[in-house]
Amino acid sequence: MATPILPPLNAGTPGILRRTAAPAPGIVHLGFGNFHRAHQAVYTEAAIASRGGDWGIIGVSSRSSAITDAMHAQDMLYTVVEISPEGSKFSTPRVHTDAFVAAQEPQRVVAVIGAETTRIVSLTVTENGYTYSPATGSLNVSDPDVQHDLANGAAPAPRSGRSSADFSSGHEPTVNQ
Repeated sequence: MATPILPPLNAGTPGILRRTAAPAPGIVHLGFGNFHRAHQAVYTEAAIASRGGDWGIIGVSSRSSAITDAMHAQDMLYTVVEISPEGSKFSTPRVHTDAFVAAQEPQRVVAVIGAETTRIVSLTVTENGYTYSPATGSLNVSDPDVQHDLANGAAPAPRSGRSSADFSSGHEPTVNQ
């Protein structure tokens, strides 16, 4: 899928819902995986359709470039299929304005989060990203990525959501326990 094939698909095409242009970015999303694209992006698209606004999403993948490469090759477009007993509904969310890999561009993460146009920073943390200690129910500060974040606040480990740090204001990283 890419923009050149979309013009024949219009509002009258059954099951296809799409915007004509991506909104300006206002959201940075950390954890640019399937869950985000199938849920948050879809709801953001619906909110923009209802109320308008510059709420485009810059997606930040933690380590792998597979998703960001695919999204760029498809003009940041993809199809979501909602299946129900009443039938299937297809939509093409057009809310993603850019995507990149945090591990490859750690300073860019800081820049987009601190950008004047960024109003929301959201994140998806799947079970692989939880770094808590089951014994204490708190952050596992002995986790290697957490240790890295604490020692290198300006260049955090690529996994999103490891340590809570205010990178855009120049404060030292802090751990919320």
